[in-house]
Amino acid sequence: HVVPNIDYASTAQAYGMAHGQLAYYKALALQGHIRMIGDLAALQSHMAEWQAWDAAHADATEDTPPLGFVLSMEGADPILTPDQLGYWVEQGLRLLGPTHYGPGRYAGGTGVESGLTELGPPLLREMSRLGVLLDMTHFSDRSFWEALEHYEGPVLASHNNCRALVPHQRQFSDEQLRVIFQRNGVIGAAFDTWMLQPGWVVGQTTNEKVTLDTVVDH
Repeated sequence: HVVPNIDYASTAQAYGMAHGQLAYYKALALQGHIRMIGDLAALQSHMAEWQAWDAAHADATEDTPPLGFVLSMEGADPILTPDQLGYWVEQGLRLLGPTHYGPGRYAGGTGVESGLTELGPPLLREMSRLGVLLDMTHFSDRSFWEALEHYEGPVLASHNNCRALVPHQRQFSDEQLRVIFQRNGVIGAAFDTWMLQPGWVVGQTTNEKVTLDTVVDH
């Protein structure tokens, strides 16, 4: 199951749309709904606020503290050049997945076999220098291994499952899983049902047999 083309018409369009999304998050923050977490001290302060609130409001569901979030980017197309990454870090970016579906500006993604583009290695080196975490999700196999050659910082996968259980390029092989573990990376589960249940047929298979136990299997 591959979406053939999710992309922007131009880098300028990607840049503009990312700023629109960022402006929306900032508006929610100004209204007190969410809070951007930019470093460990901010995370610890935020968690302490929630723990204190939970202790005082065991049964309440309203008037909670803001929801905390770490700003990430899925697909680096909005970054005009590798040396512009610092600007996005100033805006709060802390996690970056260089690609999404298909061929991207910096790397090949889901559904293609191409690797890093000529802009990929400089971006990854700049990520290492600035301390931006690398999200391995959506890399093609070739991009996955090439990225590890150019990036020295912390790695993670925000939403990925096991290829051994549901064969597809979008999933990680056991070898890929092991190398992330070896680098002390965290892997989050993907809840797309086709990625959880073997033999999924779009438009035919139902999600009735997909449970949290299925997620645990991965």
